[in-house]
Amino acid sequence: MLSLTMQFSFASVPAVTTARSGSGFVVGLATVLGQHYRVEWTDSLVSQQWNTLLDNIAGNGGTIPVTDFNVGNAAQRYYRVIVL
Repeated sequence: MLSLTMQFSFASVPAVTTARSGSGFVVGLATVLGQHYRVEWTDSLVSQQWNTLLDNIAGNGGTIPVTDFNVGNAAQRYYRVIVL
């Protein structure tokens, strides 16, 4: 008799808030203690290129603000969070 047990572990999707702050844009990242994150941005979802805003963010169990000061006059900007 053959027995197979599989266990999967998926990191939860981090909660993200966004807000305009002066000339910048703040992405608030709800973190898990000990987990690391990367915030990336792009001006077009058609493009396959994502740019790193901040990398290797150490989770502290709270919300960490990440500010994008280079928004300029962009008509739109998209952000995503990668759990490392």
